[in-house]
Amino acid sequence: MKLSTRAELAVCVSCAVYVVYYILVVVRKPRLVCRAGRLRRFLSANMDEFIKSYYWAPIWCFGGNLQFLVGCLYNSWLPRLSYRRELFVLSDRGLVALDWVNEEQPGPVVILAGGGFTDSQSRPWRALLPALATLGCPCVVVNGRGCGVPLTTHRVTYVASVSDIAEVADEVHRRYPQECVVGVGVSLGGLQMALYLSQWGPRAQLDAVVAVSAPFQLGLASRNLGRWGTNMLLNVWMTRRMVRLLRHNEEMVYGTREFDADKVLHCWTLSSFNKRYAAPVYGFSFVEDFYENCSLKGQLDMVKRPLVFLVASDDTLNPRGAFPEEEIAKSPWLAAVVTPRGGHMGFVDGCLWPRQPFYLERFVTSFVRGVQQLYRSRGLQALHSLGE
Repeated sequence: MKLSTRAELAVCVSCAVYVVYYILVVVRKPRLVCRAGRLRRFLSANMDEFIKSYYWAPIWCFGGNLQFLVGCLYNSWLPRLSYRRELFVLSDRGLVALDWVNEEQPGPVVILAGGGFTDSQSRPWRALLPALATLGCPCVVVNGRGCGVPLTTHRVTYVASVSDIAEVADEVHRRYPQECVVGVGVSLGGLQMALYLSQWGPRAQLDAVVAVSAPFQLGLASRNLGRWGTNMLLNVWMTRRMVRLLRHNEEMVYGTREFDADKVLHCWTLSSFNKRYAAPVYGFSFVEDFYENCSLKGQLDMVKRPLVFLVASDDTLNPRGAFPEEEIAKSPWLAAVVTPRGGHMGFVDGCLWPRQPFYLERFVTSFVRGVQQLYRSRGLQALHSLGE
């Protein structure tokens, strides 16, 4: 047998093995974690496509961190969105930009938050907002502190910034007192909204929330990000984005004694950033206390509004052991759709080529559409009774 023939045979066998592995191991149906009741029936009626259909990650793009990268690149190629920008002053003199679309339309009103260093042009808003706009809902994107506006305090938007979400939700409820308010949180924004629901309980001004890629246990997420390889690259990228926000506002950063500004501005990992900046800024002596306070484990039983999670099994910020399946399964207010692939806020699907819009955008749009139909047909009380 000639060498070229052997090489061709090896390539063919390798491709065949790869395809078999893809079909047998990669392609799987998502898992629905939700107890029997009204919320489960609501999801079955409005989101059956995402529960019963197979999740087909692209055959060349099913690694978790690669999914994240492709999702971000896709978002960057989309046209920039136009909003009406409003500056909103928080109770601690912090400043955030609220970017509005469809303000004059009837509810439900959708509040979108990415947390951290994200703004209204970040992943996944450029793809998601046009889809939500077709529903005719007022939408407002909460930009992070320092994103598009100067920092007016030494605090950036981070996982412990739950009061920021609370104040924005109160303001939206004040403007739309008779309307339903839906929260859409992605990554740290999803964690903030989930913490808000758990801490405010029945007093929360968000009537329903969908949280995408929310990290459930920050300590485990930080340790997993510290592993060498693409995890560490993601770790460094996220940290330097946060540090860049502070560096652009050095006068404000050096004007406080709550932390050592020089050490913070030289952080390269989230663990060091959390230890040197986040923990002292939010009043914690030890970073472990910060992680415990800002993690969802043990706090989900206080949620009294419908809260649906979308999380991937290979999410770098949700490693093995982080997903609180028992807590979610026990509560009538909680549900989670766990996909076999998707990475951290990637959710790029399509067998050979990515299907647009991606799974993430279609999932969130279907959830908001279901809430809209229930609210407009049966009123707000029907939404509040989904967990009863």
